[in-house]
Amino acid sequence: MHALVRLLDPATETTGPITGFGPIGDSEHVLTHQCAGTPIGERIVVSGQVLDAGGRPITRNLVEIWQANSAGRYAAPADHYDAPLDPNFTGTGRCLTDTNGWYRFTTIMPGSHRSDLRCDAWRPPHIHFSIMGTTFNQRLITQMYFPGDPLLREDSVVQAAPEPQRSHLISRLDHAIGENGWARGYRFDIVLPDVPDPPAEHGPHTGASADAWQTPPQTIGPFFAPALLRSHWHNSAPENDPTAIELTGTIYDGARKPVPYAMIETWQPDPGATSNGHFTRTSTGSSGHYRLRTARPRRTPTSADAAPHIALSLFTSGLNDRVITRVYLADDPSGNATDPVLAAVSADRRHTLLAHPEPSSPTTRYRFDITLQGNDETVFFLV
Repeated sequence: MHALVRLLDPATETTGPITGFGPIGDSEHVLTHQCAGTPIGERIVVSGQVLDAGGRPITRNLVEIWQANSAGRYAAPADHYDAPLDPNFTGTGRCLTDTNGWYRFTTIMPGSHRSDLRCDAWRPPHIHFSIMGTTFNQRLITQMYFPGDPLLREDSVVQAAPEPQRSHLISRLDHAIGENGWARGYRFDIVLPDVPDPPAEHGPHTGASADAWQTPPQTIGPFFAPALLRSHWHNSAPENDPTAIELTGTIYDGARKPVPYAMIETWQPDPGATSNGHFTRTSTGSSGHYRLRTARPRRTPTSADAAPHIALSLFTSGLNDRVITRVYLADDPSGNATDPVLAAVSADRRHTLLAHPEPSSPTTRYRFDITLQGNDETVFFLV
């Protein structure tokens, strides 16, 4: 693998998004009340604060979770484990943090899930967390585990986290969070990477306890679709926008095989400040192919030398942390010639950042394949 390229002008990546898509329903954070019946299993409450690295609470921020049911099976088509499904449990939830950065979910204790790596291996009970952060470079996906589980010692995903930070993936029993006689409580605080200038609305510094650590990222796994995908989230451009473009392509591994069940997110701020920017989220599904629609990128006032581009994140099974790249349009040679990021990339790899017009629709559809390893590996950035 190539080393990450340090991003010299990260202006795009140090802006939003914050809250994701659309309004959040009243029951989305109560996974025990989402269906007509009562789900099977032990009820638990999971709550905590979302903080930046300075200990400041991150407010009104989108937190999403997904998990297996009490039998260890996800309500996802990609999960072929033969444990029973629970018709009254979706395993997915969303909420916004409050003015002090707190989130809260009521759910069911997940069961152990059979690992795809070995038929005799079992993953410890866990809950996947997705946190948007206030900027694109704060974006985090991680997993929460439960204290005292013997499977933690032999789980390859847990052990892949740096040893000093591993304990920060494990929740702690907290009776104050639970509901007496009805549900046990677990506290799980989440600390995101810092940004150069945290927005003032984060609130005052609340203490130095968070300065020494950050919640480690964890692999997204293949079962995120029910929680993180909606039919319209791949499209951030208004339907009547004649300048919108479609971005399409395939994700490849080092053997040039398509990568299934990868998740792609793109972001570009609105240079005219007439909207909240353009954020998309889509998946490669089982085919390794993705398609999304967004606004045609334009120059931004904060980075006058930068060519129009789109920031892109890729999450997939086996990657403990996402990879970050940029998409430049190949039919803008004069703009690309002045871009400091492209200039910092070696000439023989620069082409991996260019999206090329499709012959069938040369002004609105572009192809951008991503290669995770190998001789033609896409350039990924250190932000």
